[in-house]
Amino acid sequence: MASVAGTAPGRFLDERVARRRLAAAGVDGALLLFVASRAGDTPVQVIGADLDAARLLHPSWKLEPGPHPSWIGVRLARRLGVRAGQRVRLETLDGARHIEVTAGPALEAGGPDDEAFWIPLADAQTLGNLPGRASVVQARVEGEASAAQAVARVLERDGGLEALPLHALTATEGRLLDRMRRLMALVTIAALVAAGLCAFGSLTDLALERRREIALMKALGATPREIVRQFAVEAVAIGAAGGAGGWLLGLVMAEIIGREVFHSAIAPRADVPPVVMGLSLLVAGLASLGPVRLALKGD
Repeated sequence: MASVAGTAPGRFLDERVARRRLAAAGVDGALLLFVASRAGDTPVQVIGADLDAARLLHPSWKLEPGPHPSWIGVRLARRLGVRAGQRVRLETLDGARHIEVTAGPALEAGGPDDEAFWIPLADAQTLGNLPGRASVVQARVEGEASAAQAVARVLERDGGLEALPLHALTATEGRLLDRMRRLMALVTIAALVAAGLCAFGSLTDLALERRREIALMKALGATPREIVRQFAVEAVAIGAAGGAGGWLLGLVMAEIIGREVFHSAIAPRADVPPVVMGLSLLVAGLASLGPVRLALKGD
């Protein structure tokens, strides 16, 4: 997957031309218009955009679903002390023009977009006195780098627009993510081995401590299946407690790392807890095999 950004160096894009180029390229895109503004005495970067189209281009953004009158970057919202639903007066730096917009939900993008005020493109054009103009057009292209190059050629056809494929950056990010996945896989394997050893040690201690009890149970007629069932229940309890505690701790740590390092929130996934619990129970079950054999051999 790659991104393509189209700009007109030194001047603004014609909105109609940009939309025709996108249609000719057969890709969905979003037009952006940057307007330097202020809210009171605070400088504000206003970005006018096709909000729905821009949201589709950035699926990793954390934003409440549904149509909104605007978005306000989470860091900008903190600086301005603005909450969703409040009316905000935005004016140009020279004070010549202004508009009032309703603040929408906070946007967490994990980058400079967290410092911007996103409003509909038409409102930004009114504020900047730039009717029918845009600063840049963004498009997201599925496929290899060659697909992005093909889209770039269509966008640049007939001049007036310079296309910049971002596939090189995307490829670098992809390689980094692959390395991170391999690293996290090794860390996960090491954690599972450590958890298995801990469970093995705990269950072995229980088996050694209960040798006399197990011998008494056998003398009273307890079958091997009943003894195995007892250890199985304890293994399930250890696995369930470890899995639930590990998932909760991992969720908290992921949220802390996401906010402190990447300046972005981490959305919990519903498919993770069952996988974590399943692996935890599996490790506990495998770790119980040795202690169970030791218990059954006891006199």
